[in-house]
Amino acid sequence: ALTFTSGSTGLPKGVLKPHAAVLAHSVHFASTFCFGEGDRTAGFVSLAWAGAPREIFGSLCLGASVGAFDLGRQGVTRLLQWLHDTAPTVVGGLTPVRQIVHGHPEERFPSVRLVTMGGDTAYRRDVKACLRVFPNAMIGVGFGTTEAGTLTVLALDSTENLDQEAVPMGYPAPDARLTLLAEDGQEVPEGEVGEVAVLSRYLATGYWRRPDLTAAKFLPAGRLGGEPAYLTGDLARRMPDGMLQYLGRKDHVVKIRGLQVYTHEIEGLLRAVDGVQDACVIAHTLDDGVQRLVAYLEVDRRAFPGVGALHARFEGVPRHMVPSSYVFLDTLPRTASGKPDRRHLPLPARSRLNVTAEYVAPRFTTEVILVALWGKVLGIEGIGVH
Repeated sequence: ALTFTSGSTGLPKGVLKPHAAVLAHSVHFASTFCFGEGDRTAGFVSLAWAGAPREIFGSLCLGASVGAFDLGRQGVTRLLQWLHDTAPTVVGGLTPVRQIVHGHPEERFPSVRLVTMGGDTAYRRDVKACLRVFPNAMIGVGFGTTEAGTLTVLALDSTENLDQEAVPMGYPAPDARLTLLAEDGQEVPEGEVGEVAVLSRYLATGYWRRPDLTAAKFLPAGRLGGEPAYLTGDLARRMPDGMLQYLGRKDHVVKIRGLQVYTHEIEGLLRAVDGVQDACVIAHTLDDGVQRLVAYLEVDRRAFPGVGALHARFEGVPRHMVPSSYVFLDTLPRTASGKPDRRHLPLPARSRLNVTAEYVAPRFTTEVILVALWGKVLGIEGIGVH
C-alpha cells in the first residue's frame, strides 16, 4: 500500500506499507477503543488522510458499519444534518471535528459514544467543546504516524485533569514499544526530552523512491532491539506515571540567545488566549543576523481582546520564549490535511502592532534617539514614546 504523509514538515512523502501492517494498525486502533457490531462509524474524513484506513478497516474488521459522507463536496452544514439522520456512534478526524464543535457549538449529537481526535495536537478547549457537542462521548486522543500507526492513546471524559492547554500524547498503545532517544542514540532518563522511536514488526518498509531518507529513518532489527525501528522525528518527555508529553518536531526546535526553545509549548500558550483560533511560532533571522520568535495567529476578531492579552499571557515566562512580534492572519495557510503549512507563512511586517497605547511621536532629541534604538532592536517601525 502507498500512503502519502500530510506534508506538514516538508513535501509529502510516499510511505510504502505491507498489507499486514495496514491490517495490524487498523485492528490495534479499533481494539483499543472497543469497536463492535453495534457501532456505526462516520466515514467523512478524506481517504487521502493516513488515518482513514485504520478507522474504516478497523471498524469493518470488528463488525461495525461505516457510513460514507463526502465532506469536501457537500460541506459542514450538510454534514451536520447527515449526522442527525444517521446517528453514528463513532466520529473521528481532528480537523473536521474542530469545524463542527467550534463552528456550531449549539449542535448536540447524543448517539456518539466516541470522538477520536488524531492527526495533530488536541487542546483543552477542543476537548471541552467536544464534550458539549457530543454529551455522551468519550474523547480519544493520541499520537500516531503514517509509518508506524497509532502509538499512544488517552481517553478523556472531562478536562479536570488537564493542567496544560495542550493535551498530552497519552500512554503507549497496546503492542506499541516506544523509547525516547538523545542525539547520540542513547535512551534518555525519565523526565528528559528525546526523539520518539518505535520498535515494531508492523512498520512501513520505507519511503517511495527515497532510499536516503529510508536509511536515515528506518533502522534494521538489532540496532535498538530485536525488532526493526522507526525514528519519528517527534520529541516527547516521559512523565513519572508513564504518560508521554508531546513537545513538537525536532526540526521545529530553535535556539534563541543560545537557549533551546520548543515552539510547540509557546503555541499552546497562545491558543489559550480568548479569540485565538490557531497559532504557529517560528524563528526568523532578521537584518541583524539574530534569530527572533515570530508568532502567527489566526484570530476571531470579535472575541480577541487585543495584543495586551498576549503580553499578559507571557508574564512570568522566560524572556527567550516570548515572541518578538505577532502576525495576525484571517486564516493560517494549511496543507491538504488541514495542518498549518509553515512553509507558506508570510514574512513579518515591520509596522507597529495594534497596541492599546496611543501613538505619540518623539518630541526632542533624547526621545528621537531612544525610539530609533528600540526600533532597531525590535525590528519595528513606527514606535512611539510610550
